[in-house]
Amino acid sequence: MKTAILVAIAIVCAVGILATVVVVGSVYQQELFEEYMEDSQSLGKRAQSNPNLPTFEMP
Repeated sequence: MKTAILVAIAIVCAVGILATVVVVGSVYQQELFEEYMEDSQSLGKRAQSNPNLPTFEMP
């Protein structure tokens, strides 16, 4: 009985840690995506500031 309780506690802890890693990872990924979107939107403004570089359009 004691072993079953310890195994159950270990499983609950492992699931909690895994859930925490998934949540923190998804929050970090969302922040990276938002930063990427901000950078890609400001890319058009930066490209206009340097006329010596050739321009191209993204599909």
